[in-house]
Amino acid sequence: MPINYFSKNIKEFSDLSKEVSRQISGKSTYGTINTLNPLSVRLDNNNVLTHDLLFLGQMLRPQSINAYNSSIGNITLEINPNLQIGDRVLLLGFNNNQFYYVAEKI
Repeated sequence: MPINYFSKNIKEFSDLSKEVSRQISGKSTYGTINTLNPLSVRLDNNNVLTHDLLFLGQMLRPQSINAYNSSIGNITLEINPNLQIGDRVLLLGFNNNQFYYVAEKI
């Protein structure tokens, strides 16, 4: 796989991170996965954020990456963060905390 493929993805991630940072209200909080389908997160104050208020970060979504290695040929990497009920997550509030970006599992 050409190095420019990774460079392009890193640049896209960087651009997205800058946009998210621009819109984040400065409030980060922690929560616990309450339900998976639909996704909901229970905050430490026991309020529940429903799926329509949550944006799941790219690294928390299942992904398939196709790659090529000259020794073994084409390969597919499967990445599954496997969120489960009870997992703790870091949330970043944005748009005056009307929405939350689920940044990562902690």
